[in-house]
Amino acid sequence: TPRLPSSPAHRSMSDAEGAAKRPADDEGGARIKKIKINPPKKPDDEEAEDNVPDSDGANSDEDFDEEKDWSALIAKADHASRPLYVGKNLHCIVEKFSPFFKWAEDFMIAIAEPVSRCEYINEYEMTQHSLHAAVSIGLDSETIITTLRKLCKTEVPSSIENFIRGCTSVYGKVKMVIVDDRFYIETPSQSIYETLTNDDKIIEAKTGREGQALLVRSNASALPDNMSVLGREQPALGGLPGTQRAAAAANAAAEDLSELEALMDGGGGDDDDERVGANEVAASQLWHIEIDRNMYLDVKQRCLQLKFPCLEEYDFANDKVTPDLKIEARPGTFIRSYQEKSLSKMFSHGRARSGFIVLPCGAGKTLVGISAVANIKKCSAVICNTSMAVTQWKQQFMSVWTDVKESDITCFLSKGGEWQGKKLGRLLITTYPMITLDKKRSKAGEDLIAQIKARQWGLIVLDEVHLSFADKFWQVLNVVNAHCKLGLTATLVREDDKIKELKNLIGPKLYEADWQDLANQGYLARVQCVEVWCPMTPLFMKQYLASTPRQRKDLWIMNPNKLAAVEFLVTYWEEEGHKIIVFSDDLRPVVAYSDRMDRKCMTGDDDAQTREEVLSKFRDPNSEVKTLFMSSVGDAAIDLPDASVIIQISSNFGSRQKEAQRLGRILRAKPGSNARFNAHFYTLVSQDTQEMYYSTKRQRYLVDQGYAFKVVTKLEDRSGQDVFTKNKGAGKYGGTELEKDLLQFAIEDRAEAKARAAERAGTT
Repeated sequence: TPRLPSSPAHRSMSDAEGAAKRPADDEGGARIKKIKINPPKKPDDEEAEDNVPDSDGANSDEDFDEEKDWSALIAKADHASRPLYVGKNLHCIVEKFSPFFKWAEDFMIAIAEPVSRCEYINEYEMTQHSLHAAVSIGLDSETIITTLRKLCKTEVPSSIENFIRGCTSVYGKVKMVIVDDRFYIETPSQSIYETLTNDDKIIEAKTGREGQALLVRSNASALPDNMSVLGREQPALGGLPGTQRAAAAANAAAEDLSELEALMDGGGGDDDDERVGANEVAASQLWHIEIDRNMYLDVKQRCLQLKFPCLEEYDFANDKVTPDLKIEARPGTFIRSYQEKSLSKMFSHGRARSGFIVLPCGAGKTLVGISAVANIKKCSAVICNTSMAVTQWKQQFMSVWTDVKESDITCFLSKGGEWQGKKLGRLLITTYPMITLDKKRSKAGEDLIAQIKARQWGLIVLDEVHLSFADKFWQVLNVVNAHCKLGLTATLVREDDKIKELKNLIGPKLYEADWQDLANQGYLARVQCVEVWCPMTPLFMKQYLASTPRQRKDLWIMNPNKLAAVEFLVTYWEEEGHKIIVFSDDLRPVVAYSDRMDRKCMTGDDDAQTREEVLSKFRDPNSEVKTLFMSSVGDAAIDLPDASVIIQISSNFGSRQKEAQRLGRILRAKPGSNARFNAHFYTLVSQDTQEMYYSTKRQRYLVDQGYAFKVVTKLEDRSGQDVFTKNKGAGKYGGTELEKDLLQFAIEDRAEAKARAAERAGTT
């Protein structure tokens, strides 16, 4: 992560120093000490930022990659009071110890993608997609540039201002508004309206209804009735603790920065037309063109070719055609302040925007999705990744947050045919595979899919949206014809380059929360990440050096010292009263270790009833089940609020996504604990193997998110002896029959291993 000198090195120079070092001009600025900052190079699988055509006047990202020298930036006279640096390479550095950090953070989340969030600084990168997202929530070019100027310690480079204007000058000027299952092009610009009305493709799609002020706005809330906000936070100005000089500097800048809070909350408000903000046009001044609903995708494509990309908005408040869903939030339901903020970015004037909301695991993504459904009150669909997630969503809808009736819910699953022979409910909960199934369906399945296709849906909620490929989403959106699309995820990252395709399909990022900020407020657990280096035993290392790459992976997974580490950590944390999850992508250690330690395990071969029984015992605080071994089936959409320790035996190479998903299993807040860390994430890595290379990428991702990270090379028992150096350095199981059994387990054919696991499952 790029590092800058700490705050004292940036404070204003004395008059003598200033006279000697200031430029000859009258800018009155101090030249920052000559430094060079090289933002981290993106891996090959993360490059190629966007397929979105460049806007007029915008330079390409490649032009900025060469601008990595920040030494020419000239500091403003009051730079010590400002929190932000902006470089020509589109990277921005924010000081977390600044009294104005809260404003800066909210603003940067709105206009840029987070790169690194460490203890003292955050790093962000502006991209075309992030700036488009900023426009979608109500920020325009001049608002973004003006706010950057106020926050920035230096003058904002002109190339950055040109890039911002190029990306935002026309984006958002054209919207596709859906109301009563009718589609309208909406624009505040008469010149754009005239350009569109004279285009041949749009002339072909027009229905004959066009002109000014065809649509009205509503003053609907962003939250459902009966729902209150818990812990609404109001950022407060204040000086840095310590010197009077810091307080004086903050007070000097306070007047200039007092408008920032209003700017940050400008998008997504509930104002009516009589209180139109600077960035909003009154409904009476908007121009509209109604188009044939069957040609709206062609029209969107044509607008993109004309360099007027469309934003989609669903006017649910005025929709009288889409079937209503009888749903209300239960009285006394509370939503947290950051959840309210995320919804405020989605809803405005009785309209709902399509896009992503990014919240950490355990931060309440499900409640955000349910709140969106309860606010729109139109028939809705929730698409999940697993059947267990479907069950959890249904339970949350019915028993926890809303009063929706079970008769209004259809859970479309392959196992359990409650939906068969029944009318399609107005709330559909199903999985991606059930919607996109390519195989021949049963007669009942075909009939239900036909009903789903025939209905106009108000909202589709796409849970764990990052886990599926974009071509699958085309199929989902073709089957579930929804006016508004909401994607929910904890990790908007993929190891391939598919996220940008999902953004093009669904919409921009509407909101993203800072994991560490929520942990500091007590909403999430305070996690310590530990990497345990497990030496290979001599027998395993000898075999490792003589093996093929595929066999080497099997050997570092089944390393006997990993078993010794798991036994040590499980025993220690069980005695401390903690609930422990042991993860492995490979099924063999899950089976072998759980059998040896006589602990419960859960894999993809278990049916839904067996999984729920195991999970129920693990959740029960009075149960003897303190440790649960799981394969990758437990990576997402499993609610285990009491789990506080994770031990990861193996992971999917360098997958950041999987690391974040597993970490999320222990992120639920742990009440009553005042320890510095109240959750622990252990990753076991076989030392001196290629696994260390893959773990580095995962480690870097966690560090960039701001998590405390350390490496452990010894695990000492009560007698003070390291379990890795027993038996003359061979480890606890070095030279034993168990080591030979594990070696055989590692090198045997995978088909044989799978057959053995199936046999075990059949006899359990």
